[in-house]
Amino acid sequence: MAIIGKIRERSTLVLILIGGAIVAFVMTDLIGSGASFSQTRNVAEVDGIGIGAQEFQNQVQTATENFQTNQPEQPLDDKTRDAIRQQVYDQMLNQVVLDREFEELGIEVTTKELFDMVQGNNPHPQVRQAFTNPETGQFNSTDVVRFIQTLDQNPEAKGQWVSFEQALKSDREIQKYNTLILKGLYATSFAAQQKNLASAKTFTVKYVLKRYNDVSDTAIAISESELKDYYKSHQEDYIQEESKKIEYVPFTIAPSESDIALVRKWANEMYQDLKNTKNDSLFLVNNSDQGYDPKYYSKKTIPSGYDTSLFAQEPGFITLPFEISSETRIQKLLDKKIGPDSVKAQHILIALQNRTIEEASLIADSLLALINNGQTFDTIAKTNSDDIASGKEGGDLGWFVEGAMVKPFNDAAFTSSIGEIRKIETQFGVHLIKVTDRTEDVLKIQVGALSRIPEPGKETFATAFQDANGFSINVSDTDWDDLINENNYIRRAAIVSEGDREVRGVEGSRSIVNWLNDAEEGAVSEPFDIKDAYVVAKLVEVNKEGVAPFEKVRARVEYEAKRDKKAQQFIEQMKGSQNLADAADKVGSQVMDASNVSFDNPSLAGAGNEPEVVAKISTLGQGQMTATPVKGTNGVFMVLVTAVNEPGDANVSSFKASLQSGYQSRVNNRQAIEALKDRSTIKDNRAKFF
Repeated sequence: MAIIGKIRERSTLVLILIGGAIVAFVMTDLIGSGASFSQTRNVAEVDGIGIGAQEFQNQVQTATENFQTNQPEQPLDDKTRDAIRQQVYDQMLNQVVLDREFEELGIEVTTKELFDMVQGNNPHPQVRQAFTNPETGQFNSTDVVRFIQTLDQNPEAKGQWVSFEQALKSDREIQKYNTLILKGLYATSFAAQQKNLASAKTFTVKYVLKRYNDVSDTAIAISESELKDYYKSHQEDYIQEESKKIEYVPFTIAPSESDIALVRKWANEMYQDLKNTKNDSLFLVNNSDQGYDPKYYSKKTIPSGYDTSLFAQEPGFITLPFEISSETRIQKLLDKKIGPDSVKAQHILIALQNRTIEEASLIADSLLALINNGQTFDTIAKTNSDDIASGKEGGDLGWFVEGAMVKPFNDAAFTSSIGEIRKIETQFGVHLIKVTDRTEDVLKIQVGALSRIPEPGKETFATAFQDANGFSINVSDTDWDDLINENNYIRRAAIVSEGDREVRGVEGSRSIVNWLNDAEEGAVSEPFDIKDAYVVAKLVEVNKEGVAPFEKVRARVEYEAKRDKKAQQFIEQMKGSQNLADAADKVGSQVMDASNVSFDNPSLAGAGNEPEVVAKISTLGQGQMTATPVKGTNGVFMVLVTAVNEPGDANVSSFKASLQSGYQSRVNNRQAIEALKDRSTIKDNRAKFF
């Protein structure tokens, strides 16, 4: 089964290389063809090609099982499940787009190619790695053949192999596609020269700027017809995605006074138990929200909220219950000692990969003997430590405080003298530890904190629900604002876009998004049980994809139309200026200077980012002034070029290599796939299913 584990692992690695997704089990040419499901319900459609909900869910299930197998220590929470769904969705979407492109371009991976990738003279790197003997480091294609021959007797192994094989095939298809694109991208000498000019050719200028903000919007009169004319002529600026605007009222579920009183009562009852217990650590683990903290603290390192008067007490001393922030706490002095706050140490790790703890211990003993016979700790660490990062530095771990390392390592480091070498075992393996420095010894204490944070009780939950439910029943579209204002409720707003799984900023609000799928504009919801609150939502407006209606963008149109009108006025005022001083007098401004202006860095000192103005500057020669005022981002400009700093002869080869590298990076970063998706019509229906 070790090979199966490697195959599963390699499959995931290959898929990460081709897009970070996890592919479903699909029979390939070497194994045979598998069945697919014809679905009438689609989670997405790409130019009319559907991605079936059942097929999608099957692949999500497979991906989830792979995740649990490969990363058993990672929790499978809602965020992880959402991430897996997104990965599978992206992969299936990419596959639909790419399959169509591959077919049109004639890109395919033949049975012979696939055979060669698996069993031939030039196996895929992932195959080579999966079937390399860990003891000899040698790859033997015969092992691959034997493994394939056993697949019919092991359905699970066959499924894992099919998944791995499909990943190899997809990887090769994308390699071919990327190579095809790269072969069509060539950086010319002219492009290299222009790149050099854009970055290295700089201008020194003087300019006059009349800012739009210099004139108040209220001073600009604009008619309704002018607004609508501006809107019609700039509709491309008001394209909106499909979205829904909501308002919602949260009814927070917070501990009531009775809930807090119960915690105070609990603390008073636990006081004697903590004082008299013979096993402080077990008592705290079982009863305290903070658990048991084994670390020792000095006055310098003690956390905020700890009672510093404990340094003057003896072990066993206990404080009366007190409240800090939102919790009730009792603190008990468990122990005192003298020791350093921090130590600096080196270590050599003999890890447990491919060896037992006994074998690791024998290796550590032999290394310790070498050090005792005169070889330096640094040299042995560099050549023998399995901790590669610190090994490069001679095993140096730098300074660390008490509690930063696992307990056996921590205890050895903080009880050793400078220069002493000790051998200890941890879950990582066997270590040789050498303390090279330590801070001065100080008084340190170990504190047990019995703490509890009040939580809302059943009555508190019931009261919050009654308030939310009452509001939901009594409110309507027309009196939503009135009831909120009368009761001083908190009102929040949010935009929910297509594909959003939650309301932004509201954790666990998937139920609200599901409700929005079928709600009509003006609808008010029942209470939703969201984390720490009940929430009542209202669908305020539905924004359809396309040009936003005039009334919805009226304020923005008015702002931009007035700015446009200001620009026209400023241009008229500046027209005919013989020089910059003349232009400055006409608009009540002053002449300013800017240097190192370049096409690649389109900003002017004192003015900000001004791409259109800098583009105009790049067409001027030394001593030339803009013939007419230039409308910019922040105002209207007149510009005089006082100096042009031409670059020296360009290293054309270097610039061509830079451009070619940029092309390759864009291809490798999947921009070609994203471009294919951008030109496709994609309908995302996931919100209707999940």
